Amino acid sequence: MSRKLVGIPIEDDSRASKYLDFLRFFAALTVLVQHLSPTFGVAGAPPGTGVWLKDFIKLSIYEWSQSGFKFVMVFFVLSGFFVSSSVLKMIDNDRWSWRIYLTNRLTRLWIVLIPALLLTVAWKYIQYHLFGMGDESLITTDLRWTTFLGNVFFLQGIRGVHLFGHNGPLWSLSFEFWYYILFPCIVLAIKSPKWITRLIYTVATAVIAWFVGIGVIGMFPVWLLGSLLVMVRTIRINSVLIATMLILVSLALDVLSVNSTIYNYLLGSHIPIVSNPLSLIPALLPNMVVGISFSITIYLVLCFFNNKSLQVSSWNPYRKLAGFSYSLYLLHYPTMDFFYELKRSKWWHFPRELNFYHWFPVVALIVIIYSWIISLLTEARTDKLRRFILRLISNKNEIGKVKNI
Repeated sequence: MSRKLVGIPIEDDSRASKYLDFLRFFAALTVLVQHLSPTFGVAGAPPGTGVWLKDFIKLSIYEWSQSGFKFVMVFFVLSGFFVSSSVLKMIDNDRWSWRIYLTNRLTRLWIVLIPALLLTVAWKYIQYHLFGMGDESLITTDLRWTTFLGNVFFLQGIRGVHLFGHNGPLWSLSFEFWYYILFPCIVLAIKSPKWITRLIYTVATAVIAWFVGIGVIGMFPVWLLGSLLVMVRTIRINSVLIATMLILVSLALDVLSVNSTIYNYLLGSHIPIVSNPLSLIPALLPNMVVGISFSITIYLVLCFFNNKSLQVSSWNPYRKLAGFSYSLYLLHYPTMDFFYELKRSKWWHFPRELNFYHWFPVVALIVIIYSWIISLLTEARTDKLRRFILRLISNKNEIGKVKNI
């Protein structure tokens, strides 16, 4: 068996890269589908019809529509893998720069987040004018400028800052950002050559952990599972049969880990932010199960498929899908609210009780196209914005020593 560090580097044109790109998009799509189901009035598993194939397909779609929160854990693992690999490489090569690191991370986050917040306002005011919603509804959705700024600076869910405009997926973004800050602090507290620097980063880690609270810290171990993938080594198995069996078993474990019946049994009811320290362990358990299961799958993918492809195509559909997955994640929820109100309004001239299992692909496709169009103006321009800002704040030597992440 040959061994090498996982993820440093991952080949851009390898099958592993394509599979992980698809997983990013599929995770965002799953969150969208979960938010679609209550919009259609789905309140439970579909009743049986006696036709086993039809019942199996409907039940599978239902289970898929209930697994959006679990796939946020997949986002955390992927984020932990990609971000921590860059952090560790920069620190190990003595090329660490907070200025460049934060520029890379903030341009990536803000180029989609700020337009998403503005579009959240736009969708809410369109609802207000079209559907006659009262002023009180606008206040309860929390469209105040203070909440806007709190969400811009990743404080939603922390110290009483609400989600802006009731845009549900925003909760995970604050978690992600503070993990981006915590991980380098922890590594620098361990690896810095000077004891005073180690002390400063240790104190900084403790202060940040106190500030963000137990809810954010409770999900941090899931994110760290992705970091663990960077630190372990790959294995090579020459038997195609054994490799295939391992992949299939890991995929089966993934399906079981996101199954709503099993998940709800472990958790009871999921609340992303826990305030009682005693509830941390039972709340973390099902999230860790999902994280561990998908970490195993990602590890096996990196072991077996992280080889440079002999045929390099200029058009990569998986990269295209992953390229707007972040936009899809942040932009879809306000459109779901709008669609829900539209179905209840006088403007709706179709049957009000639409069959979720028949119509969700149509609505999902519309939202996907909308998110993709917005992403062409935002997410697709991340590298250009990043390079522009780096030129403003850094000298050429500093820019050249760190690869953009």
